[in-house]
Amino acid sequence: MLAELLHFALTPASMAARRDGSVADSVALWARGNRQRRAWAAHETHARAVAEAAIGELRQTRTAVVLGSGLLRDVPIELLRARFKRVVLVDLVHLASVRLRALLGRWGNVEFMVRDIAGGEEGRDEGGDSGASPLAFLRSIPDLDLVISANVLSQIGVAARARAEEIAGADLDGPLADVARRLRRHLDALAGLGARAVLITDIAYRVRDRAGGEIEHYDLMHGVALPPADARWEWPVAPFGEIRRDIERVHDVVAHGDFGRAWSAGVGSPPDADRG
Repeated sequence: MLAELLHFALTPASMAARRDGSVADSVALWARGNRQRRAWAAHETHARAVAEAAIGELRQTRTAVVLGSGLLRDVPIELLRARFKRVVLVDLVHLASVRLRALLGRWGNVEFMVRDIAGGEEGRDEGGDSGASPLAFLRSIPDLDLVISANVLSQIGVAARARAEEIAGADLDGPLADVARRLRRHLDALAGLGARAVLITDIAYRVRDRAGGEIEHYDLMHGVALPPADARWEWPVAPFGEIRRDIERVHDVVAHGDFGRAWSAGVGSPPDADRG
């Protein structure tokens, strides 16, 4: 508990990020990641492997951007900073422990950019600026060769649905269509960057009891079709005992090593269509 309080106090963040719970949520995720280190290990290994394979195929390694860099647990940060001249980590909150790791490790080519990718249609930075495209701000970053979207896409849908419920209440038909539209806009922007784009995202979650019975299933993509994935796996975000002793929450994750090529091919399938 003391470590969490210190994290909350020492993490640089705007008052808005503190008031709306963004800092507290990041600290809570850090604490859960520590508690569930073993349970999360396979997910983190799979995610890093997809990004590592994409990096190995690049002809140029000048600038890399990580969207939703978070705790850096599922991002191959050591490989990124070794291969690229410049690495930009983008998130609304960069925890004090992550910044300290960069300082002590002398990550001279790594920069932190504070920006709300998930919370707004275009995203907002500390100055409140927004662009015509959700990822328009990337145009100001020269020599961009790689963008990794790391488990941030589903959060766009979560934030958009929360806003829709707050505004519309029970009448969600129109607002939910807008949630899907926002997800597609982000995907269109990611695919159209002109740089290699790696997409790693959870697409759904299931709550199960100890007998294997499914209590809840939630489509994090809100019906938006993704191309066939290069890899997919389960991520036990909340194993038994994390939320309650008798239930677990497992997320389905997919990854695309070259999302631009897959998206432009126009071969989409429902998120769970090819699950065997």
